[in-house]
Amino acid sequence: MFDPAPDALIDANGRPRLGIYGEPLRRLNLHDFDYRAVAPWPFRWSRRLSRLAIKRWQYIGLVSDSLVVGAAVVDIGYVAKAFAYCYLREEGRVRDFSFDDFTHGATQYSATSVEGVSEYKSGGKLIRFENTLVDGKRRITIDIPGGFSGEYSLDENDFTPLCAVTRNGLRGFNYCHKAMGLPVEGMVRVGDREIDLEADNALGGLDWTAGCAAHETYWNWASAAGRLDDGRTVGLNLVSGINDRGFTENGYWIDGRPVKVDVAHFEYDEKAIL
Repeated sequence: MFDPAPDALIDANGRPRLGIYGEPLRRLNLHDFDYRAVAPWPFRWSRRLSRLAIKRWQYIGLVSDSLVVGAAVVDIGYVAKAFAYCYLREEGRVRDFSFDDFTHGATQYSATSVEGVSEYKSGGKLIRFENTLVDGKRRITIDIPGGFSGEYSLDENDFTPLCAVTRNGLRGFNYCHKAMGLPVEGMVRVGDREIDLEADNALGGLDWTAGCAAHETYWNWASAAGRLDDGRTVGLNLVSGINDRGFTENGYWIDGRPVKVDVAHFEYDEKAIL
């Protein structure tokens, strides 16, 4: 359905290889692109300084009968961030936590979406994504003292991701690896509750993104996972405002097989979103 992934993100002429791919790119040569055309002032003075325009993030979420969990490690260039949240349905409230890392000393990022570790670790708090797949599984560890913790994995065997290199503005680009509706195994602990995720019918999702978004960027994003009446898994990824020009990241999955969707339009009341 999709093209095979190219051997590198940036070609020999310094241009991103735009397209939709059914497998992750193994070489993300981000430094072979000249960001001076897209970086804000004063970062345009040198090619090296302009690389602060590179933005990277990894988000992993899950939904089950009892809870919703999400966590991310984010590189904004001049600062790093991380966040995690847990919504226990029976409580009806969200436990959410956000951390800044101005020196990048507590944060690391994987080289690709399928190699290495993305992690925030500071003051006893840990968000860790092990992306080098072992037996086809991606492993996650979250430990937020006084909040919640968990150790679980996303099973990516027999699952086709949606990987896209898209245009942002005239010269910018993003590479993303999306997968929604992945089987989940492991545990999450909230207060005195310990939840077996497989028994709780959990499904997960992945968003690994790197590129150069506009200096001021706003977008709508929707992701979902669940099961149809016949037991098949379903996942959804839709976006508007980023990664939606020429090629898009929009699509849905049925039992791990992607179906491409073109542009998406979001309608909602900004004063009463829910």
